[in-house]
Amino acid sequence: MLNPNGKSRLIGRYLGYDPPVAPETPRSKVSGRKLDQATMVYTYERGKLKPYCLLGSLDGNRDSSYATAVRDGRDMLIVYHRAAHEFAGEFRAKDAADLFLARVPLKQ
Repeated sequence: MLNPNGKSRLIGRYLGYDPPVAPETPRSKVSGRKLDQATMVYTYERGKLKPYCLLGSLDGNRDSSYATAVRDGRDMLIVYHRAAHEFAGEFRAKDAADLFLARVPLKQ
């Protein structure tokens, strides 16, 4: 979590279901729906997460998590991955993933 200027930012997986579901819906309740995943930067304000910046495309059920960030002046440098395979909830030793580096401005 980065907290420059008193505003918390968190990075995690964004799950986009079709049709959409409420954020608090357990994954066990949405099986069978079309799912797109991406990495999202959120702000945490007044007790709620708000989307701040979508990293990469929201295209396909690709595992998109495990991001990390550092502050670089007025920006965040974020390293994140996107798996080449459809996410099946299991580890596969020979799976490939692309690593990305994003520069995201820290707005006030």
